Amino acid sequence: MKTEVIEKEYKYFDLESFEQKSEKASATVQIAENVEEANSLLGNEANIITAANSFARASSLGAAEKSVTSKGGKKSIVFAVIRPFRDMPPFNVAGATKNPDGTYVKDSDGNIIIDKKLQTKNILEMVKKLPEMIQSIRDASAAADTTGEPEVETSEE
Repeated sequence: MKTEVIEKEYKYFDLESFEQKSEKASATVQIAENVEEANSLLGNEANIITAANSFARASSLGAAEKSVTSKGGKKSIVFAVIRPFRDMPPFNVAGATKNPDGTYVKDSDGNIIIDKKLQTKNILEMVKKLPEMIQSIRDASAAADTTGEPEVETSEE
């Protein structure tokens, strides 16, 4: 068997400062080079070498991800929590630019143009003042499935 070291960067939210952070973590994986080694990794002759290696990588990366994201809240969980607030006052107009007459600047479809980063910052400022919500984010992040698959990025930053 050969040993492979995989390094990956993970993003998380520090639940004290509510800043997004990133950190690299590495995982050491035993890679099978033949069926006997694959069987020793998984203990099942039905699995082929490719499946054994994929499983080993995913397991190691999942543990590495959890070691990083457990320092705060998983990005996907935090954004899932704040998403509903985007449509609620006062956040639905947070970061919107006003015209000189006091009306909001709109796009060609008549929608108010929102600065998403400023809107996100304002919502996070509210969330970080709610200990129960922070605990819910911690709990959901800890319970989240860590398969080693890449996290889906959102455009909500």
